[in-house]
Amino acid sequence: MAFDQSAPDVLELLQKAVNARRAMHYQRVFLDDDGTPSLSARKVLADLRKFCRVDRSTFEVDPRAHALLEGRREVALRILTMLGIRGEDIAPFVEVSDE
Repeated sequence: MAFDQSAPDVLELLQKAVNARRAMHYQRVFLDDDGTPSLSARKVLADLRKFCRVDRSTFEVDPRAHALLEGRREVALRILTMLGIRGEDIAPFVEVSDE
């Protein structure tokens, strides 16, 4: 039986399609119809920027604390990746009061 070398290409294409669909769902949650982050998204991303240390070091001497902070940061960066936003591009998002 010969090995079908096109199989990896098919799997890669399938994975790309799955990722594109997943990104679409993230975008529906965070972006307005014009493709810009909604007010709520900007507030959530501003909170994640601080809480997950998106734009600063996660280094801690305690390796467990460092691992926790890296995990937080990885989740925030995943969300940003799905939205097509670079980490440095959320710096202008600041938490603002609803009042």
